[in-house]
Amino acid sequence: MEKTYKISVIIPVYNVRDYLDECLASIASQTIGFSDIQVILVNDGSPDDSAAVCRRFAAAHPENVIYAEQPNSGVSAARNRGIGLAEGELITFLDGDDKWSAEAFETAYEAYKAHPGVSVFSCRMVFFDGETGEHQLNYKYEEDRVIDITEDYSFPQLSSSSVFITADAVKGHSFTEGLKYSEDFRFINEILLERPEMMLLRDPVYWYRRRPAGDSAIQTSVSDPDYYVPTCRSVYEYLFDRSRDMFGHVLRYLQYCVMYDLRWRLKIPLAETGLDEEPRREYFDLLVKLLEDIDDDIILGQKRIALALQLYALSLKHSGDVSDRISADDAGIIRYEDHPVFDLTRQPLIRIDSLRMDDDAFEADGQINYPFDDDRFCMRFCLNGVSGEIAAAPSDLNAKTYLEGVLKSNLTYSLRKAVDYSAGNELYFTVSFSGREFITAPEYMTSTELDRKSGELNEKGRTAYRSGHILCITRQSKAASFSRRLRRKLRSYQK
Repeated sequence: MEKTYKISVIIPVYNVRDYLDECLASIASQTIGFSDIQVILVNDGSPDDSAAVCRRFAAAHPENVIYAEQPNSGVSAARNRGIGLAEGELITFLDGDDKWSAEAFETAYEAYKAHPGVSVFSCRMVFFDGETGEHQLNYKYEEDRVIDITEDYSFPQLSSSSVFITADAVKGHSFTEGLKYSEDFRFINEILLERPEMMLLRDPVYWYRRRPAGDSAIQTSVSDPDYYVPTCRSVYEYLFDRSRDMFGHVLRYLQYCVMYDLRWRLKIPLAETGLDEEPRREYFDLLVKLLEDIDDDIILGQKRIALALQLYALSLKHSGDVSDRISADDAGIIRYEDHPVFDLTRQPLIRIDSLRMDDDAFEADGQINYPFDDDRFCMRFCLNGVSGEIAAAPSDLNAKTYLEGVLKSNLTYSLRKAVDYSAGNELYFTVSFSGREFITAPEYMTSTELDRKSGELNEKGRTAYRSGHILCITRQSKAASFSRRLRRKLRSYQK
């Protein structure tokens, strides 16, 4: 049967009166041409005045806008209602407080025509309003490309809103009604398990509103018991089981997707979930069971995640301390078994908040942030031949609290050393691990002081060292002057 429209956009409506006009304007202004778009507005019993906005828009465009109402049944029921009304070749789901970039529909439709074997077309997600910036998973979109999730596992798709799906792929699928969280995750990945090719589109943008009031479903989920055991069983465990049924094993792609979500869950202390003892234990055991189905290299391969959290996940998976699997090679690379996980020479471990030099003394204060708690670490400084271990004390400042409580504390230090400045102008820091010592690069905070008289240097730079001398390597061009001024200050004491 030939479809009437190129694209059907399904918009569930609930308490979005203040945003709906902007949402609908983004659809009306699509470069593909509004007449080729079917708009399906499903009012899910919204108590605000969203209905008036919907009726006005539908009355203005009766040829391609459908407005439907239903008692409040949840976003999944509203989307399913829309699926039953869709007549487009492609289907997309747009939340009533979000919007699409103007070229998105045209770009997606052209890609669909050019790649007839692909059923899912994924687009970048960018935050606006209460929070701005790129979504953490936007690394996927460096270029337009088609991936196969059975082979390309590190391109997780968790949202059903930022995709266009062919109508025939949607057929036979529906959102799980009654599932309050991660319904997108389950829906889109059920489809991808059946049709594993997905095209990543670089230019179209799904604008996701982060409300300043913090009242979106994602922002309020951690206080809801349904976020815990019910979601993990109905989404993660369900998809793992489905993958086993279809492929005989859990696809590494699904492992990657679930681990991406678990990284956030592992940061929520059990004591703050609001769960009673029995469901709390059930939740903990379920997370461990899920981790046992995720390969170690998938846990370690997550992007932009603290190493301490990765090692914590591995300790849960392997039922105990994994420090015996960690070593450092001669180049300063820390490895978990065969996997390189940290570079002691390039990744800053020491932060300098205050650096002062008087006529005969050197003073510095700041923090030490080892990649994980291990008594094999030791930090030292060397200034003009004077060296010594940096004694540090645990601090609650920026402490990492994970599932079972405080896992890792930052360390603070305060150095006070007499120094003969006539001996040279050399300053560096070293870190030792398991008896091997390496020169390491500190991080200077924006407010780092050079000395009490010169005041604040409004510059920030990460430093590395060549032959013991300071060399700034930073994106901020002015940061190099910090290095020059520090060297000049040191030399001035030699005169």
